[in-house]
Amino acid sequence: MEQRSGPFPSQGTMIPDHATIPTFGHLRVLSAFIPKGGTGKSTFCQHVATVLAALGRKVAVIDTDQQATASTNLLDLTMIPPSRKRSIADVVLDGVPLIEAMYQAKPNLWVVPADKRVNEASDAITWRLREYTALEKQGTPVPAKPDIIAERLAELQTTISPPPLRQPPLLLPPLFQITSLKPAGRVAPDQILTRPDFLDYILFDHAPNPQSLGQLCLGCSDEIWVPVLPEPQPIEGLLQMLDLVGKLFVHATHKPVVQGIIPSRVWHQVQVHNSLLYFLYGRFGAAVTRSIHQAAEIPSAQGEEPPQTAFEFARSSRASKEWVEIALRIDGSSSMLTNSPECRTCKQIQSEATKRAAEERAAKTPHPAS
Repeated sequence: MEQRSGPFPSQGTMIPDHATIPTFGHLRVLSAFIPKGGTGKSTFCQHVATVLAALGRKVAVIDTDQQATASTNLLDLTMIPPSRKRSIADVVLDGVPLIEAMYQAKPNLWVVPADKRVNEASDAITWRLREYTALEKQGTPVPAKPDIIAERLAELQTTISPPPLRQPPLLLPPLFQITSLKPAGRVAPDQILTRPDFLDYILFDHAPNPQSLGQLCLGCSDEIWVPVLPEPQPIEGLLQMLDLVGKLFVHATHKPVVQGIIPSRVWHQVQVHNSLLYFLYGRFGAAVTRSIHQAAEIPSAQGEEPPQTAFEFARSSRASKEWVEIALRIDGSSSMLTNSPECRTCKQIQSEATKRAAEERAAKTPHPAS
């Protein structure tokens, strides 16, 4: 598999040279992004947001995908009074404040839904950027480059309080049982319009095609988390994403960091999954998280009425525990679940790939003459 340039340094470590670790008391803005459909971006947002909310964090999911999977799986849109119904398209097209398009789906969890006008909103952004570029080329004095998402996020942070200096989630012990975390379920209809007083996280759920709206959301993100199937086309999408992010933000003062690559729907009985896991571990090292394995609980949970996450549907299942571990890693917690060992096959593949990568780096390192 070809290695390409991107926001990772050559040694494939997790944090690029320009990156900083997000600090406590800081609203963290995350994007789930890879330019391929069906890789698990919405599943990532639904599970991570639900688990973080159960941990006591306050989270908003902003859906920018016209399919609106995250919106409809997290929130019953029919419960929003028609006169109060807003979406990310209203934020872009009509200047609606983000806080007015934010609906409480579960305790500690809010959603800014998408709708069928997302592409219209993205086209409007494209025209604004073209007008700006044309005026700039003519030498006409123009204000700052238009960025409706950055403006709305800045406005949001003046509307709500900053997140407090955070304590460990729920003061969890170093080892805890999954039953210590209890999903809260959906809020009552009269609580849907309750707005957050502060937020710890914003999660952008992206469409596969990063149009103008998606690019602005990426530019406002601190971190990019990449769910990827260990199959040829999604891996190619991962490499394309690294190229794209590197090119989009090469001159930007604020650069999103590719913080984690999450192998998803891993099935070790499929040999290509093992081969491409080996590639991921060897190429990207510690940026690769523990795997989310193929599990019936995830589609079964999403098929419930209303839709659920594996954490809500089958809390003690392997899939639920793996998503909890991902959320703990994102939150920077050192706590770990009991009875949730890492997959032995994954660990073996990781060990072999890491060893081979280290040997190749050592072979390329010039040695001083004796």
